[in-house]
Amino acid sequence: MGIFRHPDGDTYKGEFLDDHANGYGEYTHENGAVYCGYWVNDTQCGIGLETWNDQSSFFGNYVNGKKEGIGTYVWSDKTVYEGEWKNNFIHGFGIYNFSDGRIYRGQWENNQMNGYGEFIWKEGKD
Repeated sequence: MGIFRHPDGDTYKGEFLDDHANGYGEYTHENGAVYCGYWVNDTQCGIGLETWNDQSSFFGNYVNGKKEGIGTYVWSDKTVYEGEWKNNFIHGFGIYNFSDGRIYRGQWENNQMNGYGEFIWKEGKD
C-alpha cells in the first residue's frame, strides 16, 4: 500500500507492484472525479466504480482502462443504462431507463440502438 501524488494534483492510494498501480486502489483527479477499483500496470482493469462531479457514475468492468463487459452507468439526470459495454461504448444487450420514464430493452452498437429491441413509453405504449 502506498500513495502517489502526480504533479498535476491527481492522487493514487492503493496497492503497487514494481512501481505501478496493481491490485486495488483509489485514484482521485484534481477535478474531483474518483475511480475506486482494480488496476493492472497503472491501468483500470477489473471491477471498479467511477464517479464524477456532476453526480454521474459507472460501476462495472474495465479492460485496459476502458469500460468492457457488464456495467451500469447513471447520468446526472438519473437516466440509467445497465448492460454490455465494448471499448468504452454501450454495445450488446442492455436496458436504458430514461429519466422521463421511457425504457429501451434491446441491442446496441457503438452507443446507438441497433438490432432487436423493445421501447416502452411511460404511458405503457410499446
